Amino acid sequence: MHSERKIEFKAYDTDGDWRIVEASADARLSLMDILRSNGFDIKGVCGGLALCGTCIVKVISGTGELAPPNDDEAAMLEMLPDAGTGSRLACQLPLSLSMNEMVFGLQNYE
Repeated sequence: MHSERKIEFKAYDTDGDWRIVEASADARLSLMDILRSNGFDIKGVCGGLALCGTCIVKVISGTGELAPPNDDEAAMLEMLPDAGTGSRLACQLPLSLSMNEMVFGLQNYE
């Protein structure tokens, strides 16, 4: 029998309010998808194509190993003035067990 693998992480919205988010690591969703479904106001104007940067998040803490940005994500992050160390596009981060106990913060996008 297959047991579902759960992850739990903390996410801060742009006002500094935080919530614990629980999800299945087996869901074929991105971090952006799960944040939206948990009521976070994350834009994602381009629909997850790494073209707009409106889903930018910061990895605040965590020991998980995230896959490095692909070429499209890296190019977009280079163009965003508020991107820095730990910044990622939530649309490009698939849910994974490595996110367990991590802390993410939504960044303001103007």
